[in-house]
Amino acid sequence: MVWQISNKLAGEALSSPLVYLWNTGTRIVAFSIFAILLHKLRVALERERNLARTDSLTGATNRRAFYEAFAKELLRAQRFDQPLTIAYLDLDNFKAMNDLFGHSTGDTLLRTITATLQGGTRGIDVVARLGGDEFAILFPNTDSMGAKKALTKIRDHLQQAMDRAGWPVTFSIGAITCLGPSTTTIEDVLQEVDRVMYRIKQAGKDAVQVDTLTG
Repeated sequence: MVWQISNKLAGEALSSPLVYLWNTGTRIVAFSIFAILLHKLRVALERERNLARTDSLTGATNRRAFYEAFAKELLRAQRFDQPLTIAYLDLDNFKAMNDLFGHSTGDTLLRTITATLQGGTRGIDVVARLGGDEFAILFPNTDSMGAKKALTKIRDHLQQAMDRAGWPVTFSIGAITCLGPSTTTIEDVLQEVDRVMYRIKQAGKDAVQVDTLTG
């Protein structure tokens, strides 16, 4: 309409008022089609962006997106002198579970674990599947005592879900709480988490352990 009014004020003269209506209708249709296509493109781009950051099987955050979130939260924790906890979760006997029940059931189990983890964490926490039967949880502004309490509760819920389904799987959960400010790097934290997980495995698996890393 603005276009038509501008043309009229500029001195455009057409043979019939119907021509004005035709031109206006044509432009409205053209702009509407363009707007619809642009919206669909934006939706498609957003969907692809989410798929690039999400594990296709479980819907959890994938490895790449998790470590990006971890890097940001570590910097935030160090800047504001807040605790930050990262936890690794490993399924005990998952291979035997797959061999016994099949990979389809194994996939269902992984989705069940993801749903349980997401249901037992806060909106600010990040639940990720790192690959295979390995999961991770990022707990911003959470000290070792809070993390131990949360992880113990999560492990109990997970075990209840396994028992209900008759799946012979247990959980080894190792975590590190970073206390800032410090010059601790992501690599430092991940090495410490790996050490915690190694000690749990060596001690017989099926346990929760939270250690503290100070700068």
